[in-house]
Amino acid sequence: MIDIGYLFGCLSEYLIFTYFANTNLTPRKSYPKSTAVAFLGYVIIWMAGLLNSVVISIAAFFAINVILLRFEYIISLKTAIFYGILLDAFSTLSEFALSYWYGVRFHFSRDDYTAQQVFTILTGSKLSYLMEVIILKHLSKRKAFPNAEINLGLIVIPLMTIICVIILVTAEINYTIFSVMCSVLLIINIITFYIHARMSEKNQQLKLLQQEREKNMAELVEYRILAEKYENTKIMRHDFRKLLAVLSDLISEDNEKAKKYMRELQFSQRDLDYARYTDNNILNVILAQKARECRDAGIEIHIHSDSPTLSFISDIDTVTIFSNLIDNAIEASADTEKKEIFVDLYTVNGAFSAVKVENNADREPVVSDGMPQTQKDDPDEHGLGIRSINNALKKYNSSLDWSYDKENKFFRTLVLLHIPPK
Repeated sequence: MIDIGYLFGCLSEYLIFTYFANTNLTPRKSYPKSTAVAFLGYVIIWMAGLLNSVVISIAAFFAINVILLRFEYIISLKTAIFYGILLDAFSTLSEFALSYWYGVRFHFSRDDYTAQQVFTILTGSKLSYLMEVIILKHLSKRKAFPNAEINLGLIVIPLMTIICVIILVTAEINYTIFSVMCSVLLIINIITFYIHARMSEKNQQLKLLQQEREKNMAELVEYRILAEKYENTKIMRHDFRKLLAVLSDLISEDNEKAKKYMRELQFSQRDLDYARYTDNNILNVILAQKARECRDAGIEIHIHSDSPTLSFISDIDTVTIFSNLIDNAIEASADTEKKEIFVDLYTVNGAFSAVKVENNADREPVVSDGMPQTQKDDPDEHGLGIRSINNALKKYNSSLDWSYDKENKFFRTLVLLHIPPK
């Protein structure tokens, strides 16, 4: 005969697991598939529980949860083990505590309970388990990072919780002490999860920021090479123009093919030119390269400069600040009907060098912590440009301001850099 109470308990645990996994993790293929596989996993847990062995039930619950988390969701093995033990600890804590508080001593077999006791204990314990999982969900602000590392020391805490609860329910202690101990264990495990969530988030942010810095360093190397090339070809460009002028005069007026060839040479040599917008050579090269990218993407870019002082910015910070700013503008403009970018460089009261970047943006930015965020499908892997810019600007006691004109669909960013005293 099927134990309805036990079946209800397993079904509740399955629903709680899918809620926890689908709200905290990203499935490897799809949510319906992961949910269906999880159902099969919990059928195995139910079958293991029919053996009436607490040790086997706890072990099966842990093993199946780890397998489901690791292979159905994008998560590292260490984190899957941590979550598996944590869920096991909460489930065990809830079930054994309800059994104790209900007034019956712990038994290693459900046969020692009445059907009414089993149903009452399981109903109460699963509600408690659900509340604990909901608390964990609210402590985690975003989905877990797939490659987040977990301190193995944290795994010991939920593991010790399971052992302590088994010892407590088999020991002859009064209800008050038992209640206090269970409450302390519950709080400790919640704090453990919170520490894990914050550590994972910080570690992932540091990793992504390091990747962003490496990308900026690679760009800097490229811009330095370009700057050197531009400087070394100044004289050659000057002589090349003179040569073209002389050759053009020597060519007969009816030689249209030759004249066309000369015009193509004159046009191609412009790629070796770049305007000196500021006294910062790397920034000049960045603007020249971004102008070329805009031209290739069908975006109009208008650069106006009053030759502000920007040479005090280091090369890597120049790339971090200005390359990211213009890249964001290009990305936003690429999806608009009117593709235009305006870059203004000027000085304010002789104390600040200002760089204003304006662009069309059909979509209103999503704001978090006062700053616009990426709207890409994988925000954890993107959206670090603004953060990198702010980190670089802090070195110069400077800041970035932004605004969005919803009516005209226009996005503006303004960087004010304190000019250091001479």
